[in-house]
Amino acid sequence: MIYITKLFYTLLVSLFFLSISVFIDNRFSIIIYLLIFCILCIALADFFTIPGKKTFTIQRHVEKYLSIGTFNKVSITVETTSNKKVEIRDLYPDDFEYLNTGYGEYSIKPFKKGEYVFTGTQIRVEGFFKLTGKQYQYTNKTIVKVYPNIIELRKYLKLISRNRLEESGYKTAHFGGNLEFDFLREYNYGDNYRDINWKATAKKDYPVTQINKKEIERNVLAIFDCGRMMTTKYYDLTKLDYSINASLLLAASVIKGNDKFGMLAFDNSIKLFMKPQNTKNVYHTILSGLYRIEPDFVKSYYQKAYDFVKKNITKNTIIFIFSEIYNKIVSEDLISFAKLLKKNHIVKIISFEESEQLAEGSKISDLARFSIQVKMLAEKKQIIADLHSKGIETITVTSNTIQKKVVNTYLSI
Repeated sequence: MIYITKLFYTLLVSLFFLSISVFIDNRFSIIIYLLIFCILCIALADFFTIPGKKTFTIQRHVEKYLSIGTFNKVSITVETTSNKKVEIRDLYPDDFEYLNTGYGEYSIKPFKKGEYVFTGTQIRVEGFFKLTGKQYQYTNKTIVKVYPNIIELRKYLKLISRNRLEESGYKTAHFGGNLEFDFLREYNYGDNYRDINWKATAKKDYPVTQINKKEIERNVLAIFDCGRMMTTKYYDLTKLDYSINASLLLAASVIKGNDKFGMLAFDNSIKLFMKPQNTKNVYHTILSGLYRIEPDFVKSYYQKAYDFVKKNITKNTIIFIFSEIYNKIVSEDLISFAKLLKKNHIVKIISFEESEQLAEGSKISDLARFSIQVKMLAEKKQIIADLHSKGIETITVTSNTIQKKVVNTYLSI
């Protein structure tokens, strides 16, 4: 596509007004017409100085798997034999938020998981005199997949490797649960006297130390309610998206602690199940599973989920339920579900704080709305207190705190 620059537009407008002046005073008409002719000739010559499309080679550099809800870097490189400056416009998916970060690179933020296509790249290059230019489009198609927040996962794993968890608000990873017996050995100088096994010592002619180790390979299960309560947008993403992102860091913490991580997603049916595991390819399995989970506008059947857990999870397990507590009527099934699970497992409920501000104003409608909001908040607090009395902890979170609170809760158990 051929275009003329702002400079050429300005010259044309100026020449137009000069040509009008000829009708008023024609003494300078020859000079004006000659000037117009010269500029047009220069523009024509300028057109032939524009490099051809084959002069440029365009490459896009972007991760194959993007992270939802955060900015992902994209860079464009242009290889050319020309010394002309070019303008670049990359044709990224329309649903992404764009952030310009510098020449030849930018960042994009996706808000929904799935497969997306970068359809091509456009460049604009001008001639020597910057009067005319050409726009070229290159069909350098790139297919990407938007996954849960892999970028945060990488950051968290890096923090673990550098022992810098506390600096970022995470608890120090004292991995493992209760102490359990490992083996007996002869007492060595420096051993804690409280570790002496007196029964074994009585059978020997020397003191015997009992060596304990942290209980490992505990089961940790993330349960996702994918029903209509989790379809609500909480700022940029749905509540389920934030839950999935948090569970990814939870999985990393569990795996690093030599425990086993599993997950269950349900609405009116079981959508996904992964048995607690800590295998070599566990991250790939987790990401592939979480990638497919989406909320739906249906009622969640907690009884069906409980029957499934009862059948498939027989070992005592630390269970994180990602759902939402509203009031006693709406959350009745969730409360019953948590109480049933508590009989055999350690249960934690992850519930979002209300993002809606309390109503203000003196109108009757504002006062009525304020009254309803206050009543709902009080009822939610009462439900949380009742659950706590039954040994079920509810962790209230926001979009900014859910990751740290979930991980720190696990590390505290």
